[in-house]
Amino acid sequence: VDRYCPAAARRLRVLSQRGTSGIEGLIAGALGAASQAQCPTTLLCGDISFLHDVGSLWAARSEHTHVPATGWPLVIVVINNGGGRIFDQLPMAKQAGDHQRFWTTPHALDLRGAAALYGVGYSRASDRETLRIALESAYDRTDVSIVEVVVDADSARERLSAVAAEVQVREGEGGEE
Repeated sequence: VDRYCPAAARRLRVLSQRGTSGIEGLIAGALGAASQAQCPTTLLCGDISFLHDVGSLWAARSEHTHVPATGWPLVIVVINNGGGRIFDQLPMAKQAGDHQRFWTTPHALDLRGAAALYGVGYSRASDRETLRIALESAYDRTDVSIVEVVVDADSARERLSAVAAEVQVREGEGGEE
């Protein structure tokens, strides 16, 4: 998020969680934060992080009084790039070759089933316009929603490469626009 979101005057509170791999209890932690936030809360995560803790959505069900209804939405935005593509961005990816498949965790799962299982809202987006509509709808709710954003498996790596190339060009020009 730091790489792509420009600074803004709007006040945002950013919370982060870092376990051994950064994914332990991610959804549970967001549910806990949302229960105390008294404002809309957003969890931004990858598909594998979401799948790793999907069972925590059980606590979002309305019959569980230990998770108080806040009247504010928790919007879980899941970037679905087909699994574990962050490993493509690490230095080891240049040497892994065909063995890279052991680091990534490809899947063809549709997260709609998780939303149905736990009774939470669901939208799927694959472009900016459907994402805008899905987010508006999710923030209009007063409970938990999943917004699954489907992107190409190589999109993050390609975007980072493009940004790095642009930075290098600008540094060569003295950093001026």
